[in-house]
Amino acid sequence: RPELPHYFHAGKARPLTVLHLDAELLVIDKPAGLLVHPTWAGEQDTVITRAVAELSRRSGRRERVFVVHRLDRATSGVMLLARTQPAAKQLQLQFRAHSTERRYQALVRGDLNAETDVERSIGRPTPTSRRAALAPGKGREARTVVRPIERFGAATLVEAELFTGRTHQVRVHLSYLGHPVLGDDVYGTPKEDPLPAPRLALHAAHLAFAHPRTGERLT
Repeated sequence: RPELPHYFHAGKARPLTVLHLDAELLVIDKPAGLLVHPTWAGEQDTVITRAVAELSRRSGRRERVFVVHRLDRATSGVMLLARTQPAAKQLQLQFRAHSTERRYQALVRGDLNAETDVERSIGRPTPTSRRAALAPGKGREARTVVRPIERFGAATLVEAELFTGRTHQVRVHLSYLGHPVLGDDVYGTPKEDPLPAPRLALHAAHLAFAHPRTGERLT
């Protein structure tokens, strides 16, 4: 039975861990179980509210943050926020141009023994659907390269590199390969997993981009 990497373990959503902070940027290690935005249902404990509170505490004045990209509630890992509108616009252009580098780690069902390049379009069956799905000829172009890191027989620790950024892209493509992420109750079947994952075993492990003001490459 494979051991879950430490970042896949369950637990209460911890305080935000700041990985990088300057006048234009805030980079955090987002905990699993935390929404990015407050919801219409009134859920207020989110990445945005925690980031604003942390920045305001540090500066002594009311701060703002701008979302540049998103992570699913159940996904943990590196997330980038902008502190100014010009920085947000410049960073969003980088994500649209796919000039950022994004790599995830996931524990998946089954033995994935070779690097696989998946190019399958993704869309939503309906505008309100919770699920995204493969949509040949109809959805948006999506490409993920999946590489095995460590093989356990019944499960594999993999790296998934994104060359596009579609909703649930890693989860949809891994499910398409027949290797759904452990603990995925949308694109997998957790009761059939080789070990019970306490959460979705998906972690945004690596992000690289150009600083919006200096152009320096940050990783």
